[in-house]
Order: sequence, then C-alpha cells, then structure tokens
Amino acid sequence: PAIWNWFVYEGKRIAAPKYTSPMVLYYNVDAFNEAGLGYPHKDWTWDDLLNVSQKLTKKENGRVVRFGFQESITLYRLVMWIWQNGGGISPEGNRSICILDEPEAIEAMQFIGDLIWKYNISPRPGQALTTATDEAQEANFMAGRVAMQEQGSWPMAYYPEQCKFEFNVAHLPKGPVKKATMLTTDCFAVYKNTKYPDLAAELAIFASGPVGAWWNQKYAAMQSALKPMAEQFPGMFPEKYNAQV
Repeated sequence: PAIWNWFVYEGKRIAAPKYTSPMVLYYNVDAFNEAGLGYPHKDWTWDDLLNVSQKLTKKENGRVVRFGFQESITLYRLVMWIWQNGGGISPEGNRSICILDEPEAIEAMQFIGDLIWKYNISPRPGQALTTATDEAQEANFMAGRVAMQEQGSWPMAYYPEQCKFEFNVAHLPKGPVKKATMLTTDCFAVYKNTKYPDLAAELAIFASGPVGAWWNQKYAAMQSALKPMAEQFPGMFPEKYNAQV
C-alpha cells in the first residue's frame, strides 16, 4: 500500500508503518433514537451534520449536558474538512508553499469554528474535556457527553465494552466540493544512536511484520498496513457495526 511510501526519504526506508486507519464518524444510536432522527448515511452533507447536531445537543438548566458533535481541533484532523471544501495545506507536488490562507481552507476552518462558537453544538474550552487529544475525545463520547465524533478505528477495541449505549460508525459527511477522509498511522523506527541497533531493528521488523501486525489489529483494533491482513479487518467485528466504512 502507498502508506509504506510515507516512510521513505531520499530513496531509503526510515521507518515502517504501525497501522493504517481512515477517520470515520462514530454516533450514539440511543441518542438518535431518543431524538427520533435517522442515522448518518453515505450521502450526508455538512448541512445535515449541523442540523442533526443541533437537534442532538441537549441542555439542562441552561447548561449543555450533551453536545451534538465533537471534532479534533488539531490541524492534521482539520485538513479533512479543508479537502472536502476543495482546499489543501500545500499545492500538489509542492510542499514548500502553504495555501491555508486561501478561501477554501478558511471556509472549512470557519465551519468547524462555527460549530463551537456560533452554534455551540461542539464543546468550547471548559465545557468538556479537551478536543486536542484522542483520549479526551473518547472519554467524552463514552460518557455520553457528545453524540457524534470523528475518530479512527482504535476505539473499536474498547467502545463495545465501555459505552453504556448502542453506537455505530458511518462515513464522514460530504463537503461542498467532495467526500474526503484521511489515513492516519504511527511508525516503528530505530534511534540511530541506540546501543543495541540489531535488537532494535529486529523488534521493529517483528512489530511491523505479520505477527506483530496481527496482534495490533486484533487487540488494539488498528487496521494492519499489510494489505492481505487489512482486508480481513472489517470481518473482525459483529455485523451490527458498519466496519466496512
């Protein structure tokens, strides 16, 4: 897969991918049922996300106790929304130029900003755990403080047991221009000044190879970067989950 090429620099491999995961939409099925709403589907748009999030946001005594949607405010997650609006971080083939000041990027970031500050269907600082870390976002979802969130595959390792409500996954909504998501990964690499280069290299090769990838996929719900194994990933989960997205 192309993800292996991410870790090649000047013709040399400098690391091996740990996993690969697209970003998807997790949603609280019980919250949708309570509000009498249809579930997210592949043709959802930004407008659908906003409208449904407003209906899912719940207040008690003037205080938001459940937000409709939560998105990470880190740039590498925001780029999906920029792509959906026809923009990007850099022009294709030229990473020396930044185009985040172009209208397509500004509009996308404004959309996410409005979810927080204009409509408040996403938490502001202090209203919920920080949106800058996966752990905090996941804690908000598991506690029922947010009805929808964008995340990778790994919560499937613990959401089924930790969530006290029914949940499922769906595609991210389509932007004004197109559909887009992103693949995320981590990597295994060896520190060049390690005292044990051979052992470190052996561990990295093992961890990124078939056995290590199998354990990571099975117990951490991180889809393997090895194509034959990755193709088995959706079948690892009960049919009620839309794991094929």
